[in-house]
Amino acid sequence: MTEIRAAIDPHWREAGIFPVISEAALRATLGILARTVARVTFARQAEARQAEARQAEARQAEPAQKDAEFCGYRSSWEAYNASKDARD
Repeated sequence: MTEIRAAIDPHWREAGIFPVISEAALRATLGILARTVARVTFARQAEARQAEARQAEARQAEPAQKDAEFCGYRSSWEAYNASKDARD
């Protein structure tokens, strides 16, 4: 707090209006701000981890989905050949 008082312009120091709020009130306010920032930061990090987990799950599901699509194409191809053989 001493550094703050030293930085006050002499004109304002003579006015006797400093400190505007007590050091304890300032510390309490800054403490509330610090906890709020920490909470928001933690929440954003948690959201980012959840998004990464969803992306990882989607990447793991892609091969199974492609296999299912391939099986569908193969079934269509087999059905086409079967109908072609039936026509011949």
